[in-house]
Parts: sequence; C-alpha cells; structure tokens
Amino acid sequence: RQNPRGTDPGVWQLLDGADPRDRAQWLEVIHSGDSVLVQHDGEDILAQRRRTVTGGAITGMSSVVGMTVDVVQQLGLRAGMRCLELGTGTGVAAGLLRHLVGPGGCVVSMEGDRHLAAAAGRRLAAAGLDVEVVTGDGLAGHPPGAPFDRVVATFAVPRLPDAWLEQLADDGVLWTSLATASPSWPGTVVARRCGRRVTARLAGAQSGHRPVAGFEWLSLRGYRELRAQAPREVTRSVPAVPGEEERGFWLAVPHLVPGVVRNLDAENLTLVAPRDGSWMVARPDGAGRAEIEAGGPRQLWAELEQVRLRWVRAGRPAAFSVEIDEGGEQHVHAGHGSDRLSWTLPAPAAQTTAVGGAL
Repeated sequence: RQNPRGTDPGVWQLLDGADPRDRAQWLEVIHSGDSVLVQHDGEDILAQRRRTVTGGAITGMSSVVGMTVDVVQQLGLRAGMRCLELGTGTGVAAGLLRHLVGPGGCVVSMEGDRHLAAAAGRRLAAAGLDVEVVTGDGLAGHPPGAPFDRVVATFAVPRLPDAWLEQLADDGVLWTSLATASPSWPGTVVARRCGRRVTARLAGAQSGHRPVAGFEWLSLRGYRELRAQAPREVTRSVPAVPGEEERGFWLAVPHLVPGVVRNLDAENLTLVAPRDGSWMVARPDGAGRAEIEAGGPRQLWAELEQVRLRWVRAGRPAAFSVEIDEGGEQHVHAGHGSDRLSWTLPAPAAQTTAVGGAL
C-alpha cells in the first residue's frame, strides 16, 4: 500500500499477510475491491519481504474487481471455450476464466514480466487451476495455441493488433481498452470475427486499463505554473460543453482535439494541452451555457466546439464502428455521408512491446 498518498517521492509499505503485525491491513487491502499494488520497480515478487520502500515506481497491480467482473461478463464465456488473456498480472482474471470455461476449456495467459508470470503461475497451480502462463510479448499473442474463442487484454492499445485479430476463431470475440495520449476518456473495443471479416464497436467506459508499456500518457505537471504565468481570455455565454454522461462525444475528443488531457481534480471542466502550453476552464453560467477562461496559443474551446457540432450532426452517437480496410488501416466512424464523424487509429508502428498485466 502507498502511505501517505500523493507523497513525492512515493512511499510504499509492503505488507506480509503471514505477519501478525500486517494481517488486518493485508486482509483489508485484498478484500477492498480496489486495485492492489503487487510489484515495485520490477522486483521478484516471490522474494519480497516486509519493508518500506521510498521512490521508484509501482510496476505491477491488480485491476479493480468490479472492472474485472464487467469484462468477464461481456465475453459471454461458455464451457469448452479456448481463451487467450494478454497481461496475466496477479492471475485473478486468468483463474476466473479457467473456472468458467470448465474442464473441457483452455486458458493461455501471456505476461511480459517474468516475475509477475512466475508468481501468478504458482498461485494458480496452488489453487488447482490449470492455466498455461507464458512469458512473452502480449502484442504478438500466442500463435501456437490459436485459434482462440475469446481474447482479452488487460492493457490498453492504440489500435487492434493484427496478431490478436488473426488468432481469433470464427465467431470469436476480442475485448480490449483503447489507449490515447490522455487517460481522461477511456474506451473499450469489442471485436468479433465472422469468417474473414472482423466487425468491431468502440464505446465509452467509466474506467480503462493502463496503456501498453512505452505508450506515455500526457501529464498535467506544470499546469499550475502555466496558468499563473500565461495571459488569459474570458469568453462569456457560449454553448455548454456536453456532460460526462455523453461518453460518445468524449471518446472523439482525444482523437480530434489531440494533445489534450483533463484535470480531474478541478471543480469545473479543465482541459490542458501541455505540449503547447494551452488550457481552458468551462464554468456553467446557470442558464444552460458556459463561460470560458483560456490561455495559450491554441483556441481549445473552438476546437472542442467544432467536435461537438460534428458529433451532434452525426446523431450524438454513444458508440462507434471500427472498420478495418484491406490495407489494415483501422477507421472509427458514426453517422453517414456529410454528417459522418470519423478518425483513423494510429499505424502499427506506434505500438510498443507489452509488459505487465493488470487483471
């Protein structure tokens, strides 16, 4: 556990469930339903000991239990299915998958971190769960075990990896989080294979997985200083920005207003473009409109408003189709004709090696 939260550098207490001094806290942490931190600076989990560590970074954690349950429910698992999990993490989801597919089924779980893989494999075996835990690059999938009826990733990717789609069985389903430069607006993709054709749907989500290793999120570090120093303008009585419940709109924002991240700690909607020193704050005026305070070279509100107008013309979509053309490009769209709202996902070269799972 981290203690206290927000400390820089971070301070973590490694709890030992077998030690009477930690037992109560350890039980509270693992049964909380929250994400559980399990690895610091890539250490060997099986050699961990009770101690306090300062600095460094958390490199392994479990997912929030509610998210794991939601993902598994969306997979529509049946007895006898073959499943591929990408990102073993603690092994919790792999064990759940194995239980649900039954004795006639099969679960292969890929993990990029050898220490996480070894620890998860030992836990699963001790629980009597026959899961094949493989150490390797999750983006490559597991060709020796293909095809799979279900493929699920516990890290977010900027596009659907070709290898995952190729390893889907006919009528197979793939579930993954979609990564953008901003952690503010998570989205999930569910893809299904029908013969040679793959159809996919992108929808907003309350939470998502962390991105594949090497894919960096934008940071708000330095925003306070930027706002204090930069000249600002105030624009009154503009159309209100769509609310958080309009997830389809916010799904489009990081793609069509690139380089923007939201300050989730702010009272009012606050967007920052850290790479070019721009920001905006939208305050409701009580009459269904908003007042915009902004600074920096980009007119963020104007960019946001253009996306809002396009989203409205497209029918205010809550979800988008993902089409894969013959050249492998992946296009996201909703609406028709001149009202179509669309963008293209990054080329495969933008993806990097996958390490560390979450579930």
